Amino acid sequence: MNDHIITNPEPDSVAPLDWLPTYVMVKLFDHEECRQLIRDAVASGKFATGLVVDDEGNNIEHDGRKVEILRLAGGTLFDQIKQRVLERLSEMNSRYEFDLYGSEDGLFNEVHILRYTKGGFHGNHLDLAPYNGMANRKLSLVCQLNVGYHGGDLVLFNASRDVPFSSDTVGYAAVYPSWIPHMVFEVEEGERFTLVIWLRGPRFR
Repeated sequence: MNDHIITNPEPDSVAPLDWLPTYVMVKLFDHEECRQLIRDAVASGKFATGLVVDDEGNNIEHDGRKVEILRLAGGTLFDQIKQRVLERLSEMNSRYEFDLYGSEDGLFNEVHILRYTKGGFHGNHLDLAPYNGMANRKLSLVCQLNVGYHGGDLVLFNASRDVPFSSDTVGYAAVYPSWIPHMVFEVEEGERFTLVIWLRGPRFR
């Protein structure tokens, strides 16, 4: 079963938040577009070891994460991805209605393509933090680019209900508030490719 999302029941103490969906699924790319994204990413030869941000906001190597990352902050591939995200933006935010920046005001300024090889994983973490430009993250977007591997499940915690999905999700993005804890289980076989973007807006108050 490849890259399904497992959600856990929300504690009674935060039951009033049940109205907020844990995630929404949005179709971004078809299968051939996903294959081309992977080919272009691999051909770039620019994957680098993924780092972790410590409590002081410094990027460090850490045993809580094992992944390779291609960072895109411009160029044709970045522009193509950005245009597709902008086309789907209202759908992504329709359930949350967060105050987001406009496309020219820093909605997002980089795209990450992640490659998890055998043994790759990412421990429990949040995408929202008060340093390194992470304080303005509002929605996290994780798009499944391939199948053909084992393990590597994306897990979202503190969900309002238990709704795993296991259908073919290649090309679909799971979009969720950046404060939700999540993790990626260890890849047991094959390679897992995902595209990750953080949509930003004025800081939560």
